[in-house]
Amino acid sequence: MPLALVPCADNHRILLFPFGSTVATAVYGQSGSFSSNVANLGGVSASSLNYPLGLSLDSAGGLYVADQFNNRVLYFPAGNTTAWRVYGQAPEAVSMLTATSTALTTASQSLGGRVTALEAANVSSSAALAGLQTRAAGDELRLTLLEQSNATEWASLGALAARATALESSNATAFKAIISLQGSTAALIAANASTVAALAVLAGREAALEACNATVSGG
Repeated sequence: MPLALVPCADNHRILLFPFGSTVATAVYGQSGSFSSNVANLGGVSASSLNYPLGLSLDSAGGLYVADQFNNRVLYFPAGNTTAWRVYGQAPEAVSMLTATSTALTTASQSLGGRVTALEAANVSSSAALAGLQTRAAGDELRLTLLEQSNATEWASLGALAARATALESSNATAFKAIISLQGSTAALIAANASTVAALAVLAGREAALEACNATVSGG
């Protein structure tokens, strides 16, 4: 199928159109992207261009491109948008640049994987931290409840101590009253003894008087 190659120097690319079509089917110089127009996209490599001007096709359909601002000519085999040969720079430049680009892509993918793993680890760490914070909040609540319970118990102990002190004071007063009663009882007993003694004396005197009266009466 006949094709048309159109250099677009200001956009640093070459577009491939099938004859009769206004929609390009391939792009050179932008790593396959139709929406970018960056000079040396991703760095100078076998698939980058910087202001391409001259084009030439060989009998096999291979494409020669004058890559002006990169000071080189690139050769693209038919149907390939990555150069296989370079003119004007070191012969191994294309393969070296391609290898470098591949290595960078691999490194980027590796870093992307590591970033994803780190993000996942961060999510796990955040979840673990949230769990620890929840546990800490629960522990703080339990500690507060224990402190309140201890305060209540201390208040109860204080009330019991006050009651014990009051009972001790009451007991002391009771003992003092008992001792006073004991003194009063002893005094009453002593008074009763004196009364009994006095009654005995009176009884003796009455007996003597009666005896005397009997004698007088008999005489």
